[in-house]
Amino acid sequence: MKIFSLISSVAILSHLTPGIEAATSNYRCRHLVLGSVTIDSIIAHTFVNQKDKLQYDWQPNQKFATGAFDLDVKDVNGIVTVLIEVDMDVQKKVLDIRVLALDQVFPCKPTQERPNYNEPLPA
Repeated sequence: MKIFSLISSVAILSHLTPGIEAATSNYRCRHLVLGSVTIDSIIAHTFVNQKDKLQYDWQPNQKFATGAFDLDVKDVNGIVTVLIEVDMDVQKKVLDIRVLALDQVFPCKPTQERPNYNEPLPA
């Protein structure tokens, strides 16, 4: 009987505990480390502009939209304007991030490094 009550208690507590939502991580794109504030801001701006697409039957992990913005980055050649693109699913989960600069595409990978750019997009 004690085992049953222990199992019941654990089941009830686990049901009442809210799920932990995965936070957006920082992403390293060659020499640039984008912070989660910037990435979340891109996602928020993109969803505002994609409201009409929400009526369709989108699946998790299916590309829903791509958000993009330009950023001026200091480089050995001076200031370079790069285009940052973020692919996301309908649940606002990051699927892919890449940077386009100097006619090249640089993939971005999650990192624990401190970001060197972590600002929200201008309103």
